[in-house]
Amino acid sequence: MILRYLLRAHFLRVNAGRFRRNGKSDNIKNMSPATNYTYSLLPVHEAADNALDRNVAELQALCRIPSRRWEPEAMTQASDFLVERLTFHGAEARSIPWAESHPYVVGRMNAHPDAPVLLHYNHYDVEIEPAGDDGHLEHPPFAAEIHDGRVYARGVADDKGPLMSRIHAAKAFIDAGVPLPVSVIFLHEGKEHLHSPGLRSFVEKHLGELKADAVLWENSWFDDDGRLLLKLSEKGLVYVRLSFTKLVRDGSSQNSSVLPHAARRLVAALANLQDVEGTVRLEGFYADVEPLGESGLALIDNLDFDAVRLASMMGLDKGDFVSDAPRRLRTVPTLTITSISAGSPIDSVALRLPARADATLEFRLVPGQSAERVLQSLREWLKGDGFDDAEIEVMATTEPHLTAHSDPFVELVVKAGERAFGIRPAVEPLTPLVGNQSAMGGPPIVGVGVGRAWSASDPNQHIHISDYRASVHHLIEIMGAMGRGATKAHEVPQSH
Repeated sequence: MILRYLLRAHFLRVNAGRFRRNGKSDNIKNMSPATNYTYSLLPVHEAADNALDRNVAELQALCRIPSRRWEPEAMTQASDFLVERLTFHGAEARSIPWAESHPYVVGRMNAHPDAPVLLHYNHYDVEIEPAGDDGHLEHPPFAAEIHDGRVYARGVADDKGPLMSRIHAAKAFIDAGVPLPVSVIFLHEGKEHLHSPGLRSFVEKHLGELKADAVLWENSWFDDDGRLLLKLSEKGLVYVRLSFTKLVRDGSSQNSSVLPHAARRLVAALANLQDVEGTVRLEGFYADVEPLGESGLALIDNLDFDAVRLASMMGLDKGDFVSDAPRRLRTVPTLTITSISAGSPIDSVALRLPARADATLEFRLVPGQSAERVLQSLREWLKGDGFDDAEIEVMATTEPHLTAHSDPFVELVVKAGERAFGIRPAVEPLTPLVGNQSAMGGPPIVGVGVGRAWSASDPNQHIHISDYRASVHHLIEIMGAMGRGATKAHEVPQSH
C-alpha cells in the first residue's frame, strides 16, 4: 500500500503539466496538477479525486435551487437539501429557524476528543453581489450547466461552490477510511439581509456548539495570476437614514420664501459631514484606526488591482484612480451617501416644497474603530453643528474584525495552499468587504473560495471545475496540518 501511494505521488508530480487543461474540457478529472501533498494524506486526496464526478453533481443539484433571499420556499428547500446531504455524508445536522434570517444549518463531524475544531462559515443564499443584466446571460442562471470545464450558475462562486467544497473535503477522509484529524463544524447561513443581522444572536445562543479553534470564511477567490487569495479581516458598518421633516405635508413652492425647507437642511448637513475629497469631519473618526504596519502594506502591494477593468465597468478612465488605490481601498474608513430623496419623483414640472427629505449613509469602518463610537460621534456632530432637528434611524451595524496576518493559522493555510496549488497564495491582510465576522468572537478567520476574480458580479457566474478540485485538496491539507498541530511555517509536516 505504501509503495502504491509513493508511486502515485511520483507519477502525478512528473506528469503534472500534462494534467493542466485550463478548464477547456468537460472531462472533470485530472484537470489540475497534484503538487506536493502530505504523504499521509495521499489516500484522502485520491478519495477526493475518485468522488469528483459525484461531488460536482451534488454542487449542481444545490445550484439548481434558486435560493434567493426573497423566495422563502426556495430558501427552505436549500436548507433542507443541506441537512440531507450533510447527514448522508456522515455529519450530525439540523436546520434551525431564526429571527432576521432564513434557517441556519449546523452540521458537525467529530474527530477524537482532543482534536482541534475547525468551523466553516458559508451562506446558501445567492445574488449577494449585483448579478448584472440578465440580457447578458449566456446560460440559464439556475440550470448549473457545464461548459468548457466550468459550472455556470447564479451563486456557484458566491457561495455554493465554497460551501460544498468544505463538505466534500471532510467526506474524503471518510471515503478513504482515514480518521478525521479535526472536528469539523459547518455553519450555513441563509441571509435575509446582506449584513447578517441574525448571526450575532445566533452565535451567542449556540456558543458552546460553535466554539472552534479556527474559522474558514467564504469570501475569496483566485486572482488573475492563478493564485488563491486568502482574505483576512472585514470592515465594519454603520448604515443610517438621516431625515429632516419640516412640514406636515408637501406644500406649494410659492411659499418657499416663508416656509422651512427639509431638503435644504438635508443638503446642508450632508455638505458639512465630509469635504470634497471625502474626508469625514466627525470628531475622532480617524483617531482609533489601527495602522496596518509595513509588513501588512507590503502584502497589499503584492495583490492584483485591475484598475483598467474596474474603470471600464464604471465608465471611467484608469487615470481617475489615485496611485495608492489598492492601499486606500483596504485601510481608509469611508462615508458614502447611498441615496437622497425629497418629494415624489415625477417627470413633469412640480411646483412643490417637499415636507421631508431623506438620505441613507454608509460608514465603512476599519479595525480599531467602533460602530457605537461612530454613531455617538454622528449624533454629537449633528447637534453641535446646528442640526439637532435631524432624525437618525440606525438600519444596520457591524463591528470591524481583525485577524493578524502574522497569526500562525494564516501561515498554516498558506503552506497548505502551496502544497495543493504549487504556488504560494496571496494574503490580503485587510479587505474592503463589509461583514459580520466579529460575531464569531476570538478565533482566527481566513477566507478561502473557489471562484475567479469578478465572477460573483458576472451575470454568467461560474467556477472552473479544476479550481474546485484543487480547493478540496487545499482543505484536506489544512485539516491534516491542523490535526498535527502544524501552526507555524517550520512545523509544517514533511511531504513526499
